[in-house]
Amino acid sequence: AHLEGLLMEFGANSEGRRPCTIVGFREHIFTQGLTSLATFMGLQEGCFVTLSQRVLWAPLRARMHYGHPDIFDKVFCMANGGVSKASKGINLSEDIFAGFNHTLRGGRIAYAEYAQVGKGRDVGMHQIYKFEAKLSQGNGEQMISRDVSRLGARLDFGRLLAFYYSAPGFYLNVALTVVCIYVFLYLQLWVSLFPLDPQRLPHADVLSLEWVLQLGLLLIIPTFFFLAVEYGVVYAAYEIVRTVACGSPLFFMFHMGTKAHYVSSTLKFGGARYRPTGRGFVMRHEDFAEIFRFFAGSHFYPGFELLAALLLWLLAVDWEAQHGVGHYWRAVWSMWAIAISWIFAPFWFNPVALEWRKLESDLSDWRMWMARTGSSADKSWLAWHEEEMGPIYNTRSHLKRLHFLTPTLRYLITFCGMINLASPSNDGSVAGYVGALQHVIAVLGVVAVCAVVLLGGERLLESLEADMPLFRRLYSLLGTGLCLLALLVPLQRGWTTVGQIIHALAAGCYLCAALVQLCCAAGVRSRVVTAASFAYDFALGLVLMALLFILAAPGFVDQLQVRTLFNAAFNRGLRYADLLVSIPQKGD
Repeated sequence: AHLEGLLMEFGANSEGRRPCTIVGFREHIFTQGLTSLATFMGLQEGCFVTLSQRVLWAPLRARMHYGHPDIFDKVFCMANGGVSKASKGINLSEDIFAGFNHTLRGGRIAYAEYAQVGKGRDVGMHQIYKFEAKLSQGNGEQMISRDVSRLGARLDFGRLLAFYYSAPGFYLNVALTVVCIYVFLYLQLWVSLFPLDPQRLPHADVLSLEWVLQLGLLLIIPTFFFLAVEYGVVYAAYEIVRTVACGSPLFFMFHMGTKAHYVSSTLKFGGARYRPTGRGFVMRHEDFAEIFRFFAGSHFYPGFELLAALLLWLLAVDWEAQHGVGHYWRAVWSMWAIAISWIFAPFWFNPVALEWRKLESDLSDWRMWMARTGSSADKSWLAWHEEEMGPIYNTRSHLKRLHFLTPTLRYLITFCGMINLASPSNDGSVAGYVGALQHVIAVLGVVAVCAVVLLGGERLLESLEADMPLFRRLYSLLGTGLCLLALLVPLQRGWTTVGQIIHALAAGCYLCAALVQLCCAAGVRSRVVTAASFAYDFALGLVLMALLFILAAPGFVDQLQVRTLFNAAFNRGLRYADLLVSIPQKGD
């Protein structure tokens, strides 16, 4: 009966010379509720396939085909360009191009409420990441396609706005919001670092609220109305509170970063490709090395850059003389939330990620992955690094190299500002800058020598004999003590201060980042550049592992993660599994 009614929609929604050529209907996400990730995806998808589709059909008349179980008019498709597209790059999101095709040729795309079909969504963090990356790259390719250009030239203004904000415009808006965050933060930082008139940007707290809303929290509003229409206002309020308590803001801000990274990288460098998610029931623990490979370029690097700039701005200004430190937190609380979500979300939504034994195993595997020189990215850091940098090293496009070179400018400006802070006199004079530069070179030299002593000696012990854990640990402790001594002697002698050492170290890091970025953009493949990239990734991994061990130490954080990540049935299953592990088996 439902199928007969859906077929009758073709005639009921036709208008003169504009026949109805696609009829869509709603979906039921049956995987919702299995885990917190499945709930977030189910609510997001449920809102899109009901409330959004309903409004896009009437009154906006801007609905397309989005890969949902729509019914097509086969005769119209065969006579007007078919369904398939030729390019697997620019037509990566092949579903929506069918909607473009029908709309450009005069067809109407209707939506019916009375029928639905069951559908499962992704339930694992890696699956969802691949899905969001594919959608973002697909929208980046749509922006440069002929179909979108023709729609933009032919749609009336109302339908054009609806089409823009329901398709490429949403992703472009997210990317521009992230760009605005970087621009605001670095401009405020530079005003604080250089001897300028420290005029603060007015209404910075308003901008902070706007950014955190645009990067995730605004998605709660349509979700609330979707739940209110479907289940009632009381249930909608309860479900929103429950999902927020389970970490939905963390999830949505993280995947807004995914969208911003992939749509901007697609527009700059291309490289859009299909990413199979499998759509399977995957809820396994991903080890630290796998998480690092997946999220380093899109989230960890930008997250730590934001975190470094936020900390420098906090330390560079005398906030007690600038209306108190509360002014700082009102201006940047949203950026702290974004940086924390980009850095921490992959671990929070990774099952059993804060269990001590798992962390020890992950640390061992990650160190082996960093040390090996295998031929595949999942076996060796060196192979992964070559795979990540291959498109830049091998490109002949000067424009792509220029896009990759763009961050160098902000690194160099920040370095010059940090030189001013690291100066012993801090008066902005040439002699002060020269003295600060000597401090920076000295601190970098100490750090480089310490790194060579620690990493080189440990690799030497590994090459001599693999089974020497006691000697390796003793050597690591001895090397760490010598490194600390190298930093404490100048402090004891009064040659420098802790603040100057921190400022010099930060300045050196920004200078190294600028030089490495410049060499990579120029296509220079050098052992020094590779060593600098390795040192940065190694330091990044150590900081992340230290944070995870700190969170795992109390013990209750692991239980809290399990309770928020899984539903009640899975919690009981995990407790039963832990009990089986703790009981000695026969023959042990």
